[in-house]
Amino acid sequence: MMTGAVVTRQYLGWIIEETKTGMKTSLALIVYGVVSFGVGMVSTVLVDRVGRRPLLIFSYIGTGISLGAVGLYFFMQEVLEVTTASLASVSFIPLLGIILANVISTIGFDSLIFVIPAEIFPINIKAIAFTCLNLFSSALGFSLGLGYQRVKDLFGLTTVFWIFAAFAIGGAVFSYLFVVETKGKQLGDIQAELQGDKYNAVPQNDNDKLESVIEKDECEEATELKVLKS
Repeated sequence: MMTGAVVTRQYLGWIIEETKTGMKTSLALIVYGVVSFGVGMVSTVLVDRVGRRPLLIFSYIGTGISLGAVGLYFFMQEVLEVTTASLASVSFIPLLGIILANVISTIGFDSLIFVIPAEIFPINIKAIAFTCLNLFSSALGFSLGLGYQRVKDLFGLTTVFWIFAAFAIGGAVFSYLFVVETKGKQLGDIQAELQGDKYNAVPQNDNDKLESVIEKDECEEATELKVLKS
């Protein structure tokens, strides 16, 4: 969300106009839409073939580089005040960078936004966790929609795209440090990796805060969970 995928889709026409290259907005929108449709079909295949963690990391990095390149173009235009004629040879960068960011994010972290939470949340809190996640995503999307225009008016598109790029690189770092691989793993294995010794600790008496609960997931497979006693 913070990499600006939603915002760039909403404001793509205006962003292309800001390049001042004479590129037809209608053509740019058509190209963007066709590419997005094709990539959306490919992403469903790659998610199951490639591990979640590497897909997250490399998609964040690729998105960050693409958006950073768009920001660099506007830096030359807005800050260095390079003329439109001088930028003519690289006028393709904004549209190409945005399309690449969309392609990479759709194949990567956008396609995993609900896959990984579904795999790591224990069954007993999954409904609450997804409700909170949806509410947070909606609030964040609304805030970004409002904040985009203000940041653009105050600091220009250079700052907008470099902020998006920074969040993308931050997402790669976070994924590398904290996200565990979930592909092909049972919920119990994932919880054991996330909780470490706490999960593996065996309760000794009634005063222990952890207990084992056997529940069945949607695939009717027994899964051992560790939950806090109420």
